[in-house]
Amino acid sequence: MDQSISQPYEGKNRLFVLFAPSDADERLTRQIDGLMAEEDGLRERDVFLFVVAGQGAVKAIGDGASGARLDPDDMRERFGVARDDFCLVVIDKDGDVQLVEKAPVATFRLFDLIDHLPVRH
Repeated sequence: MDQSISQPYEGKNRLFVLFAPSDADERLTRQIDGLMAEEDGLRERDVFLFVVAGQGAVKAIGDGASGARLDPDDMRERFGVARDDFCLVVIDKDGDVQLVEKAPVATFRLFDLIDHLPVRH
């Protein structure tokens, strides 16, 4: 994959990339449920959510997040995540990785991180 995951979104959106062994992984469902409970906050912070679970295609959640064609194996390799691992990666609007966590993270913590990042115009 030549194109960075963040390239189509740079300057416009932040990305949360969630990795899990399957769609049914308890950590994944807990993380997604927490994020979706704060959907307005995600929208206000220009966040798109990508889910890489199992061997299926990468799923995009969020208005306008579906543009990129991403391969799950390429995504796992790019971020060094094994198929049986859970991982959350936060990418800022400049395309820089700001956080990598191997366990679900409270939404308020993620919002706090984003709210303290420098804003570029």
